[in-house]
Amino acid sequence: MAAHERISVRPIGPDGGGAFVEMMNRTYTRKKTSTYFEWQFFKDPEGAALLGAYAGTRLVGCFGIKHRRLSGGRSACGAVDLIVDEEYRGKGIFSLLAREAQGAYSNGADLFYSFTNDRGKAALEKSLGWKTVCTVHTLVASGPHDGVSQKMNICGADGYGWEHNDKSFENRTFFLRDDRELVWRFSRNPEYDYTVVDCGEGFAVVKVFTDPVCGERFGDIVEFGTEGGRFAVRRLLGRAAAYLFREGVSKVTAWAMPGSVTRSVLGGLGFRESDQIRHFLVGAQTEEAARLCSPDSWFFVESDAEIF
Repeated sequence: MAAHERISVRPIGPDGGGAFVEMMNRTYTRKKTSTYFEWQFFKDPEGAALLGAYAGTRLVGCFGIKHRRLSGGRSACGAVDLIVDEEYRGKGIFSLLAREAQGAYSNGADLFYSFTNDRGKAALEKSLGWKTVCTVHTLVASGPHDGVSQKMNICGADGYGWEHNDKSFENRTFFLRDDRELVWRFSRNPEYDYTVVDCGEGFAVVKVFTDPVCGERFGDIVEFGTEGGRFAVRRLLGRAAAYLFREGVSKVTAWAMPGSVTRSVLGGLGFRESDQIRHFLVGAQTEEAARLCSPDSWFFVESDAEIF
């Protein structure tokens, strides 16, 4: 970046998808499309925004914001798709974007958050003073699986009648999704095809993913909900894992926080901690939200992060 080059910051509208996709695909191995851009920032029923940094007319950075509801009546803003072009890094652009986004899009939220990699963690801590609550390790089980092989209904996510979307048995803060959000996240997703495993007392959303490098097939348990307790969770997750292994995957992954009911259940089903991680950071906006900056305050599933 030339010393005289001025950086301007402004919202990216629906016509900015081409520049966004081009920058994303220069930066990450996970390739994006204009359909993803439209789905992520202009079709989310909870609301979203994307702020861009420009050197002249060239897009050189962006910072996405997603509005989310939390259990306990709280609200949050998630930071997603945080990018600065490699040529422009170390010039204060991320800090500029982050401060502008946090000031413009908070809408009275109790906290900001992000699931991010090592680089994003360092940038958010330095630029905004956000706290790293925990590092989330992906849990992995290897097949074959001898889980609960009893009655379950399998269907595509499109058209599923979403029910039992409850995780209150964890007695922790979790992200809420109503029917509209579940349809948007799983039935309208432009990147993955999801399947619903329904065992009558709850559902699990799963997907099969083929690694483009090694060709290995993995199964992900990305979301679940039940109105039951520990034994309902075990039946539900056991059946979801059994279904995925029957689909021919070599490993099944899931998320659960240490000390949670679900973590204990998954451990009993053979899931173990892997080296794959995401960092969870929080920028509390109220004194009450500051109390949520501890790992035992939260419960996550894979779909709470944007990459699953």
